[in-house]
Amino acid sequence: AGIGVINGNNSGPDWTNSDQLRDVGPQLVTQDFAIPQADTAFITGVVFDDDDGDKTYAPGEGAGGVRIDVDGSVYYAISTASGGYSVPVYADGIYTVTFEAPGYPTVTRTVTITGMQNVKVDWRRLRLTVSSITNSPSDLTSIIFHAESESPTAAFSLLKSNTPGGPYSEVSGASPTGPLGDDEAYTYTYQRSPGEEVFFRVRVDD
Repeated sequence: AGIGVINGNNSGPDWTNSDQLRDVGPQLVTQDFAIPQADTAFITGVVFDDDDGDKTYAPGEGAGGVRIDVDGSVYYAISTASGGYSVPVYADGIYTVTFEAPGYPTVTRTVTITGMQNVKVDWRRLRLTVSSITNSPSDLTSIIFHAESESPTAAFSLLKSNTPGGPYSEVSGASPTGPLGDDEAYTYTYQRSPGEEVFFRVRVDD
């Protein structure tokens, strides 16, 4: 809605008879009312790097510049600097939400809109710290990481890149062993090609 206020006297066409003038003033107020879009729901949420590992968004953890697409919607969103986004949809149903960010494999989520109610879908973009990497003479690499703050149902993915800044891709078929030892460490093993320089990250879906 919009409201306009003008102080002063003026005249204009009479809205009941356009052939006559009508004086207005000393104050003229106009109101324009917007018509709400019917049958609109929003898939909305936040993209964040869970730096403190508490599984919830905290100020400063937002990730901007992430593209979010929703199957069936003509719109897409780019997350703001604080990580927020919203994409409108116009019917109940099952939607696939796709998150794309440089240096990360594409992530998808499936959500259901019922009764045209908004649905919140976050992407907790956690990259676990790799504690150590050891290389054997046979080019077998051990990647050790810790996940103390994760739930027992967490799933891990090993990501690799040939440059420190990515882009990173998922290592197909990789599965960690663990948790083992007093520090409950997990370990991936990766067979490097001769002379291959590779950098690792670990992604968690929890």
